[in-house]
Amino acid sequence: MTNTISCTAAVEQAWERMKTLLFKPFNFKSWLLLAWCAWLANLGNGFNANANVNVDMPAPLENALNEYSAGNKEPLNKLAQSTIEVVTDPKVILITVVVVLVVMIISLALIWVRSVSEFVFLDNLINRTNKFREPFKKYSSLGLSSFWWRLVFSIGSGLFMLMAVALPLVLSMGWIQQCVSDRAFTMPDAMPMTGILLSLALSVFAALIIVLIDFFFTEFIVPIMYLKGTKSLESSLVFWDMLRAHAWTFTKYVLLSFVLRLATGLILIIVILASCCLLVIPLAIPYVGAVLMLPILVFFRLFGLELLNQFYKSRIL
Repeated sequence: MTNTISCTAAVEQAWERMKTLLFKPFNFKSWLLLAWCAWLANLGNGFNANANVNVDMPAPLENALNEYSAGNKEPLNKLAQSTIEVVTDPKVILITVVVVLVVMIISLALIWVRSVSEFVFLDNLINRTNKFREPFKKYSSLGLSSFWWRLVFSIGSGLFMLMAVALPLVLSMGWIQQCVSDRAFTMPDAMPMTGILLSLALSVFAALIIVLIDFFFTEFIVPIMYLKGTKSLESSLVFWDMLRAHAWTFTKYVLLSFVLRLATGLILIIVILASCCLLVIPLAIPYVGAVLMLPILVFFRLFGLELLNQFYKSRIL
């Protein structure tokens, strides 16, 4: 491995290679197929949803609590009883189980498709081809390994975040119960405040670690799997050795990548505003957004590859 690893050089090389792949020469059919691969490889990545959530207390519950505060417990007891009857209804349970299973199956299928498509996207960029079926079959085994890694990581991350939030909140449970009982906010004492601050700190720390691990897996471990033909665990160990030996280089990569993505987002917002927000419609349509954003998707995928290319002395691209 070479000692002259440059993140800025990787940016320049990724930019030039992106222009060469997409515009020299320009081929609309190839553009569409590559956008298809890029869209599948980024399923669920960077998705934003805006919704107006009404957090007001439901009227029946509010009325029952008002009656309870006045000393009349009967409305609240009736509301609790009716809620239990609905929740324990066999039909409601069956529908809930079916919906949860369907959502889980669809989610797992999308994760698997994304995991395999990442290798298809890499294969087209590295070999300058425009294929989908052949590389999808070829890299289905590696995609399955990536799928299992993501699944286990998602479950572990969820449990880790749950612990980071739940355990410190135990310290503030008394204060929370007091606020609910009084139906008014009161400043917490030292113990509850410690729990709240600790919960926030651990949650932020846990989220940062999870995001970094997922980022490194997508940016570097998946390409290493592709290059070496090794499974996710073995490739993760290879990257871990690289990370330990070049911690500052990868720190600069993370920071530079963050700055570039932030700048890209700001430019995109300016362009959307300049179009009177009309551009939001095609960007929000599945696949169509990838067609319009293909240069950006290709550039950021090539950015990590160009850095790895320096580690492997230009044997990748």
